[in-house]
This record gives sequence, structure tokens and C-alpha cells, in this order.
Amino acid sequence: ISGSIGLDGGRVLDVQGDANWSAGSINLNAGSGVGSGTIVNRSGSKFSTGFDGIMFTQSFGMGDDGTSALFDNLGTFQKTAGTGTSTIQNAFNNNNSGALDVQSGTVSLTQGGTHSGSFSTVAGSTLQFSGGTHNLTNVSLNSLGRLLVSGATVNTTGTLTSAGLLELSSGTLNTSGPISTATYKQSAGTLSGTANLTVS
Repeated sequence: ISGSIGLDGGRVLDVQGDANWSAGSINLNAGSGVGSGTIVNRSGSKFSTGFDGIMFTQSFGMGDDGTSALFDNLGTFQKTAGTGTSTIQNAFNNNNSGALDVQSGTVSLTQGGTHSGSFSTVAGSTLQFSGGTHNLTNVSLNSLGRLLVSGATVNTTGTLTSAGLLELSSGTLNTSGPISTATYKQSAGTLSGTANLTVS
């Protein structure tokens, strides 16, 4: 994908091999036809981006408000370059076999999702939950970078272990399973739940 594209009307981009998003924006509700677009990244596929792009949806009113727009990740979504932010402004589900890998800059998820796959960040990179509700169930986390909650509601179930920084700047982090992190920083927001948060 080397230029701006749009999906609409319930259409699906089904990625069954590697895909490279190198330029332009991706609009998952590009017109006023009823229904939004969906990208499905299949197990074994890599959807890679090497720049600071934006994937988004838009509202055309009742019946076509863009809320059904979805990136459904069963493979690997990876950011390999770009020191700024790649923003996903539609729902993003990271399923059992799915992996979200931040190798550079920031990936920001603004519209919620369900996550049961794996997340990874390298030192100096950030995975940001900046809006919506994100349900993390038995997520595998390999993080040397920053996991940032800034405006979203993040609900965790199962053990979550980070070798990097877990930061809460706004929004809510609800812990139903134990969290262990090398470094923890909170400037605002709400930390709640019944499980322990261990900093070591």
C-alpha cells in the first residue's frame, strides 16, 4: 500500500501473505454506503508499516457511523521504522495467534479492541492505548519499551509482565490479574482492580 486507500460497504481486505504499508492513509469507512471496511491479517501473514501513518474511520450518520470498522489481526502487525506515531483510529483486535510488534516509534490504538495475542516493544518504542476500551486476556507481553495508557480504559485478565516501563497518564487501568513491571510511572488516571502491581 503506497498511497491512500479506502474500504467501505462491508468490504474486506483479506491479507493472506505479507503486506507492506509504506505511504498514504487507510480509511475504513470511505463513503456513505452502509457498513464499514475490515482488514483481516491472517495467521502467518505480516502487515508491516515503516512510516508514521494513520488508519481511520469516519461517520456518515446513523447506519453508517463507522463503528464497525475493524483491523482483525491473527498474524503479525509490525512497525519497523518511523520515529513518530502510527495511529489506528478504528477498532483493533489482536487475537490468539496475533502479534503486535513495535520496533520503532509509537503505535497508538484509539478506538478499543479485544486482545488475547502478544505485544512486543523494543527499547525506545511505545505501544499506546489512547482511547476506547481494551480488554487484555492472558496477553503475552515482551516489552523493553513503554506501555502507555493515556485516555483509554484497559482491563487486564491473567498475568502481565513487562521488562520496560508501564505508564498511566490518563484513563483507567483495571487489574484483574497480577502485573509485574520493571518501571512504573503514573501522573494521572485511575489504577483500580483486585490484583497486585509489582515493580521490580
